[in-house]
Amino acid sequence: HRSLTLKPSTHDLIAYLEQNELKYAQRSDDEDIVMLGFTTQRASLSLMFICEKRSVQLLCRLPFRAQPEQFDVVKDYFTRINYAIKIGCFELDVRDGEMNMRSATFLSEERLGAEQAALLLLTVTRTVDDYISGLQDVLFRQVAPSAAANDALAQLEAGVPPGVLVC
Repeated sequence: HRSLTLKPSTHDLIAYLEQNELKYAQRSDDEDIVMLGFTTQRASLSLMFICEKRSVQLLCRLPFRAQPEQFDVVKDYFTRINYAIKIGCFELDVRDGEMNMRSATFLSEERLGAEQAALLLLTVTRTVDDYISGLQDVLFRQVAPSAAANDALAQLEAGVPPGVLVC
């Protein structure tokens, strides 16, 4: 019954995850949302793939929430980083302080290729790894958002490796 209700891109994503021995979950067998836990060198992340007819979105929930009094500095940091990154964006939900990194890939013929899935996963997790230390500085060490963003960008320009991905 799965093949009749899921979008082709969901089947493709599940095949990619299984082929790469990545454990995933769905709330139900007929839902085009696939969840995955993923650990980088700097963070444990909750990922949610949202498979649609012409695109697949990847939403990465960051492992902590901002408090209301931190919203302004988080928005400042995210604005600076979002201006610098080429694909995806960081976002803050001001209703509850949830912070995410979101990106997407567009589909050809409603299919998700293995290389597309890998690049989407790598792009989001690598981007979070690149910038999460600066966010932690802003949230927990009262570093100014401009200084944290400038430091993160300088490290990337200098070729300081942001960490190795570990599945």
